[in-house]
Amino acid sequence: MKKTLLLAVGLTLIFLSCKKDNNDETTPGGAFPKTIVEETIGSIGTVKTTETYTLSGNKITAFERKVVDNGTPTTDEVYTITYNGELITAISIKSNSQSNRNYTYNFTYNGNNLQSIVRNDNAQKISYEYANGKISKKTTESGSEINKYSYTYDKNKITMIAHSSFAGFNDYYIYSLNPDGTVVSLEKATYVGAVPDQNTKGTCTYQYDNKPNIYQRDLFKYLAEIELISNYNYYGDYYRDPLIRTAPHNVVSYTKNLHNNTQADYKDLENATRTFSYQWNSNNTPKSAEYKKNNAHKATYTYTY
Repeated sequence: MKKTLLLAVGLTLIFLSCKKDNNDETTPGGAFPKTIVEETIGSIGTVKTTETYTLSGNKITAFERKVVDNGTPTTDEVYTITYNGELITAISIKSNSQSNRNYTYNFTYNGNNLQSIVRNDNAQKISYEYANGKISKKTTESGSEINKYSYTYDKNKITMIAHSSFAGFNDYYIYSLNPDGTVVSLEKATYVGAVPDQNTKGTCTYQYDNKPNIYQRDLFKYLAEIELISNYNYYGDYYRDPLIRTAPHNVVSYTKNLHNNTQADYKDLENATRTFSYQWNSNNTPKSAEYKKNNAHKATYTYTY
């Protein structure tokens, strides 16, 4: 599997470096759900995911994530978040299930700029370099594997080149942005030598509503960063790519058309058109939502406060 797909997560941190002065972990409307329940149609039944959040003021200080697959519990994890003022300094994961993830990810800063995320056993690390207030380079380390990423900026575009430790796997990604910072499209292709192979070019396109996105928090950006260290095909995904997941507004339509990506995937990552229909409370917080893939029902979401 290509290891270059991690770079998408750096997009979020580009914007983090510019927006820390307004980062108080609050959400528009001032409310975050105490519980989010997702019920997804699986291969042999329903997969129910329940996330229960603990807040102190507007900060999420902990949450528990439980997954029951067709009646069988598979995941039970507790996340604890530590802050210094408004900055997250650690995220600890304690597993009470077969996932067996028991780690603490520590964060270091220079001023308000994130410098690194390091797992407590040093098996995973992400580090960042800045130029003119924006991320110019990123390095990821997972065991002995090291990948490097570089970034250039135009008015409404961010271009990233992924320099993989695997020969021939250098990719480019171009994120085109709306004026409000949401991503309107992603273009991706693989280099053959120094020239992008146009036969590998693919795109993702996105449409949004005008409602506030409850996931506009550093916590969800960093959780996506951590997941992307070992899940390299999450780039461009409406939920797993941190720039899209934590956008100002909610994705209501997402069309994925990437090269060689048509085979059905149990993580729901294959090419398709996906739509999301929301029901709203009077204070602009989501009440429920339905997810359809290629016009077929896929999942429902319920939010309680």
